[in-house]
Amino acid sequence: MIYNANLDKSEGNRKGLAELRIELRKWEEDRKVSKKVVEDVVAHETAYRADFKRLVEEARRTRPTPATDSLSYVPQGPQDNHNQATVDDSEED
Repeated sequence: MIYNANLDKSEGNRKGLAELRIELRKWEEDRKVSKKVVEDVVAHETAYRADFKRLVEEARRTRPTPATDSLSYVPQGPQDNHNQATVDDSEED
């Protein structure tokens, strides 16, 4: 991506391959250093349990509910008005 982005620049502003490689190495090293590894998973889960519960509740509240009307919709043709069938697609039996 860095190489292709460099090609999109005007010729006067493009960087050489060696310069791009140096930038890529620097970016990769920065990413390795900033990674945080959790040693004690149980302690981490305990410490952040309240945050996890809050996030789950927020996700449940904002989840869109499926429209029930769209499941039972049957298109009507101009000549089929008296023979309509309703399709009920429900997982509940």
